[in-house]
Parts: sequence; C-alpha cells; structure tokens
Amino acid sequence: MHWHEHVIDMLLPTRCLNCGQARGEKAPFRRLCSTCGTALPTTLWPLATAPPFTRCAWALAPYQGRAGELIRLIKYGRHPGLLEEIASHFAQSFNASFPKVDVVTWVPSTPKTTRRRGFTVSEQLAQAIGRKLDRPVRALLRSQPGPQIAGLPPEQRHSAARDRFETITDIVPRTVLLVDDVMTSGASLSRCALCLLHVGAAHVYVATLANADA
Repeated sequence: MHWHEHVIDMLLPTRCLNCGQARGEKAPFRRLCSTCGTALPTTLWPLATAPPFTRCAWALAPYQGRAGELIRLIKYGRHPGLLEEIASHFAQSFNASFPKVDVVTWVPSTPKTTRRRGFTVSEQLAQAIGRKLDRPVRALLRSQPGPQIAGLPPEQRHSAARDRFETITDIVPRTVLLVDDVMTSGASLSRCALCLLHVGAAHVYVATLANADA
C-alpha cells in the first residue's frame, strides 16, 4: 500500500465496496470488510470436467456466491484497486503442487470492452499469477470485435467463440496456463486453447477465479 493510501484511511473511514459496512482494522482486503473478504476461498479446486482442448482446469470459487459478487463489482463498478487485491488473493491460492508451466496468458476481452473499462480482468489475474509462479506473462491471443459471449444463450456461445479469438504469434511455449475470470460454458476457454495448440502448445491448463457450473 502506498503512503498516501495510509493517509486517506486515517482521514476518511474506509467502507466496504461490496456491502457498505465499515471495513475495520483486520479486514483481509483493504477495500472489503471482514465478512465480505473472508468469504472468498483460499484454495484452488480442480473441476470435474475441463473445457475441450485443455488438459485440466481449476477454479477458486463458485460464481453463485461471493466470488461472483466481487467479479460483477469489479467489472461494472470499475474498481481496479479491488481487482488488484482480488488478483493477489487468487495468485496466493496456487501452491507448489500446481503443474509447471512455461508461460501464463489470458482470455482477452474485445477492444471495445477493454477501452470502456480501462482494464481487462483476466489480464490482471494472469499478471498476479505469473508473479506468484515466477513465470513470464505474455499476450498470446486477441479478440475480434463482437457482442459479449457471456451475454449470449448457451447454444450460441460456441459458435460465437469460433470466430472470435486468434493467436498473435506463430510460436508459443509447450505448456501454457490460460487464465479467465469466469468459466460458464467454457466456449471461450476451449477456443483459445485450440488456437494455442495450433501454434505449438502441447498442454493448455486453465485457471479461473469462478466457475459458473459449480
């Protein structure tokens, strides 16, 4: 935390961005109260079914709960400071038993979405994970303009994702960790993984903050 943030905390009482209650001195997150912060799990759990073309997938929490509330707060409330804290928390859930990867990348947002928000949630998560795993973080994919896949009916998501993503390099390392904030149908993750396999990846692992199918 920067020195000026300490000054602000002393002059202006900090309230939880999620529920509005006083944050208190022992909150696990600077921008959340203890109740909202401690409800977020600290351990990754493997998903029973990984998206097609991926080797394994992990999530921190189900989307139908506190993790989903925080993701929506970050995306639509535009709180990059809270995103930084959540990303760090997510990264700390990775332990020594996690598979060794050569590079960390992320599922990109459309250019329009990135400009509107000023940040990409999945990229910030990937950057934090890369620091924790001591692995390079690289942009390997890009998203073509189009409607948000998450807003489409389930039966339309896979067809929309088919033409949405492409790689921005002709060569990628053999083992890639692909990061996203939420996995719903897995359409975006599956298509991104296939794109990476086409340019040299041998194994694509997935890590998401929340799983909507939990």
